Amino acid sequence: MQKEFKITPDLYASSGQRLANLFIDTIMYYILLIVVSAILGVVLALIGGMALVNTIVDSSFFNIAVTYGTILLYFIVFEFFLQKSIGKYLSKTIVVNENGEKPTLKQIVGRTFSRFIPFDAFSYLGSSVRGWHDTLPNVYVVDEKLFQQKKRNFYDFKELGKNEEEFTTTKDTDLEVRF
Repeated sequence: MQKEFKITPDLYASSGQRLANLFIDTIMYYILLIVVSAILGVVLALIGGMALVNTIVDSSFFNIAVTYGTILLYFIVFEFFLQKSIGKYLSKTIVVNENGEKPTLKQIVGRTFSRFIPFDAFSYLGSSVRGWHDTLPNVYVVDEKLFQQKKRNFYDFKELGKNEEEFTTTKDTDLEVRF
């Protein structure tokens, strides 16, 4: 008998949800990139004048650092603290670990860096809706409504057969006895 909750393929976000995540997050990332670039431009102009701004902006290293730094900032902050980016919020999906819990910072950082692997997008071709940036850090993007229902049912079932004293001492206070 299964002792702890595990993510199963029926909970995975659909291809359509994943595609929506990609489009929405790309738009949001570019908006954030414009904001970060504008702030950096103003700060650099205040510090060293327009000559410094022109020199730094022409630097390939600076452009790459700002671009990748913005991607890291966007996904790590949203997915670590909220378990979802803006795209996932709108498509009603969430990032979880194999037990349906919040992923660790290490998993989220690994997931974000895995996005930089060339051809990561092609890892979604075929029958699986889990690409490299899901499989390498061992996280899952799931349909939030289905996930919450299945997890609630799993823990409700585990509570069956406990006497009232054991039931009131469980950690999950959202469970209720149903007769």
